[in-house]
Amino acid sequence: MIIESKERGERMKEIVRDYEFDSTVKQTIMLDKDTLKLVKMVDNAVGKKEYRTFMTHMYYNCEDMLLIGTDGRRMHMLDTSNNGNFIPVKQSGYADIVGTSLVIYVEQRFDTIHYKRVIPKTKIITDKSYDFTDRKKFNVYVGEFYNDIHKNVNLGFLQDLIGLEYNLGIQTDDNNYPNRERAFTLTGNNGRFTGILMPLVEN
Repeated sequence: MIIESKERGERMKEIVRDYEFDSTVKQTIMLDKDTLKLVKMVDNAVGKKEYRTFMTHMYYNCEDMLLIGTDGRRMHMLDTSNNGNFIPVKQSGYADIVGTSLVIYVEQRFDTIHYKRVIPKTKIITDKSYDFTDRKKFNVYVGEFYNDIHKNVNLGFLQDLIGLEYNLGIQTDDNNYPNRERAFTLTGNNGRFTGILMPLVEN
């Protein structure tokens, strides 16, 4: 049974205990201010449904040096390959923000997030950018963004991406028209942060 807690880090300890996993096997890394901001943006995509424990925490893939957060409908990824904060990390595992640090619990019996299946394989990156660096600019650009993608998208998911300027990656059909059913990407921070969103299903 998972014990509820206000702090996600504390909840993680209960989850790993349920998996008969030694919660002391972990890596803690300090984050600078800019990296902490990006990590929090990854955490925005983490799921809230407790019965899907493998989606209620971020996941760090040591091989690809990616920090991933997903709730099954969207996924945020941070490429840490050029980030000195992550140099000490030697093993993959689930991760949580604790204060200004990131705690990574070494992977053993957990379900792995198969994030590579979600990343669109074919996409066209537009030469257009959208300034979502703050809420005021987001409110200016979001209407134009909706008009460009021709998709219905959860507004809350877009609001969780406020903080960066993005380029759009979108799949098109045979007539070079945006495919309404396919996921699209928003890439910012010089390609290091990526948001992948599924459009809302139209009845």
